[in-house]
Amino acid sequence: MLEEHSPISSFGMEVPSVSPKLFWSFLLHTTLFLCLIQRSRFARVPTNETDRLALLAFKDRITKDPLNAMSSWNDSLHFCNWRGIRCSVSDQRVTVLNLTSLKLEGSIPPQVGNLTFLNVIHLGGNSFHGEIPQEIGHLFRLQLLDLSYNSLVGKIPSNLTYCSDLQVIDLNFNELVVEIPVQLSSLSNLRRLSLHVNHLVGRIPPWLGNLSSLTQFSLSRNNLQGNIPGDLGRIPNLIALQISQNNLSGTIPFSIYNLSTLLLFSITVNRLHSTLPPDLGIRLPNLQLFYVSANLFTGSIPVSLANASLLEDIYFTNNDFTGSVPMDIGTLQYLLIFSIGGNRLGTGKEDDLKFIDSLTNCSYLEQFGFHNNSFKGMLPNSIANLSTRLHWLAMGFNHLYGRIPEGIRKSRQLNPIESGS
Repeated sequence: MLEEHSPISSFGMEVPSVSPKLFWSFLLHTTLFLCLIQRSRFARVPTNETDRLALLAFKDRITKDPLNAMSSWNDSLHFCNWRGIRCSVSDQRVTVLNLTSLKLEGSIPPQVGNLTFLNVIHLGGNSFHGEIPQEIGHLFRLQLLDLSYNSLVGKIPSNLTYCSDLQVIDLNFNELVVEIPVQLSSLSNLRRLSLHVNHLVGRIPPWLGNLSSLTQFSLSRNNLQGNIPGDLGRIPNLIALQISQNNLSGTIPFSIYNLSTLLLFSITVNRLHSTLPPDLGIRLPNLQLFYVSANLFTGSIPVSLANASLLEDIYFTNNDFTGSVPMDIGTLQYLLIFSIGGNRLGTGKEDDLKFIDSLTNCSYLEQFGFHNNSFKGMLPNSIANLSTRLHWLAMGFNHLYGRIPEGIRKSRQLNPIESGS
């Protein structure tokens, strides 16, 4: 018969004498009790199982998958190995959801908000419909949200303000109908805001000028109205400003011309008026793409454009510009497109088209249009010596006379030659 001994505690103290059977029974029940407490403490903390269930909820919302992109989303593989999923190495939590351009059709479930370790959502180029779930606002680690080129409707979730690390919001080419929510003004890390081709209403919010990290924003092809807020001129590193094809009116605030970092400036198809400053090319020396077509601008083409030596595309079409075309345009060695049709350019003098001589230096020129103006005289022979890349030339509806130079007639690169009278 075994002798009974008093168990010694872990602190070296003697405890009351009990039978071994009773002692080990007590120890087992205590351990189970502590395990249950531990389970209850963490039962509501998201785990990688939470991620798996959220992804399955996402899959359940897919109604069409013609490329079988979701075929790997099954129990034969760990979800971190499913197509379009990337996980953190340490704890196997989903950090990237990337299903770009896979022809998927369906809706985005609210359970996506349970993927709380997500840094990146790439769902662009599909056919997702319905609303953007508010639960995306739970993803406080999110840095990039790309839902572009879908058919999403409704509002931009206002609680994206809780995603304070967001750097990119790309909702281009959807059917969102709403004002831009003021809550986005708190996203101090936002670098790119792309909302073009939706049905946004209201005005361009002045608070965009407070987003000091912003480098690009596009609001083109919406239903925005009112003036361009001068606050936009306070964004220190802006390189792309796209607000074309809205119902904007008024003038361009002079503060915009202080954005010396601008590479792309596009305000076409609005109702903006006034003249362009004569020192435009000095104030915006880094311009590469300059689009002001289809507005109500008057005055002359600034001679200083030649100072923006990186210019590739210049669109002045369909305004009310007058006067002569600066000869210095020919110093723009990277010029691809020079479109000045649909104005009242020209002085009525025989040398109106002298500027074409300088364009022979633009060896990359692909498109050149000076149609629908008031240019007078004969076409200079230099027009036959323009870039060998030239494939579009529009010169009709001016006051031209004489013959078209033979070199132009024989060009095989040109498509339509609009040579009207």
